[in-house]
Amino acid sequence: VVQGRFSPQVGDFIQNFPENWFEEFVLAREFGVSHIEWIDGAPNQKFSVLTSLTEAPPITPISAVCLDGLVKLDLQRIEQINEYITLIANKAKDLKIKKIVLPLLEFSSLNKSKNTKKYNQFRELLSGLSKSYSELTFSIETDLNFYDLEKFLKDLEKVKITFDTGNLTKLGYSLHAH
Repeated sequence: VVQGRFSPQVGDFIQNFPENWFEEFVLAREFGVSHIEWIDGAPNQKFSVLTSLTEAPPITPISAVCLDGLVKLDLQRIEQINEYITLIANKAKDLKIKKIVLPLLEFSSLNKSKNTKKYNQFRELLSGLSKSYSELTFSIETDLNFYDLEKFLKDLEKVKITFDTGNLTKLGYSLHAH
């Protein structure tokens, strides 16, 4: 597994979308990378390059889309979150992308909103989306501890977990203890 990108960083934020994004696919092929996880950092169609594609780049397949724009949205904005995920889910289906990663960190932290109305609304939204888009796998990346994560996922059979070991270590979780 290779994580990162092939082109230089743009601006101050490491996960900014590369201006020459198509070159990433060419370089990935040259280095023998079998697939790419697309990072979508814009929680609206106006700024999402993915939504403008009419077909997947033929060079290297996109296996997943990470909706990094979620980290900028408070879970209280459930309608905007639903629109964002639905927009990308529809495009993922069109492009034959099978997995959507939902990073629920920073403003969209599940840990900060545990046992609140917005936490439960998001859980209901995720349940509905996983049923409506049965051909897609939704995977959450979260700052919940392992016990609370297991509780959150109860009865969400089609929802998986993305473990970002860098984030888990930063949050102080012991990978050996679980």
